[in-house]
Amino acid sequence: MTTRINFNIDEGRKNAAMKKASQKGVSLSTVLNQATRAFVANTLDIGIVDRLLADDIDRSDDDIKHGRVTPHEEVLKELGFLRSS
Repeated sequence: MTTRINFNIDEGRKNAAMKKASQKGVSLSTVLNQATRAFVANTLDIGIVDRLLADDIDRSDDDIKHGRVTPHEEVLKELGFLRSS
């Protein structure tokens, strides 16, 4: 079963999206359905905040893999929250 969704969008953006979809041989409805599927599957990047966070996580993972980390207790000592032994 399908359902209808109505939402507001800038007319120029809608026209540009329709033109691009047409150039790729699909309808705007198909594009929006695919985007919705990807969003539900958590495979759609929907903004710069998400991209920046993902980039930070990738860099952090790389730092961990290469040993570029500082143990938590050492950071606390450097900040003066723990006394050195």
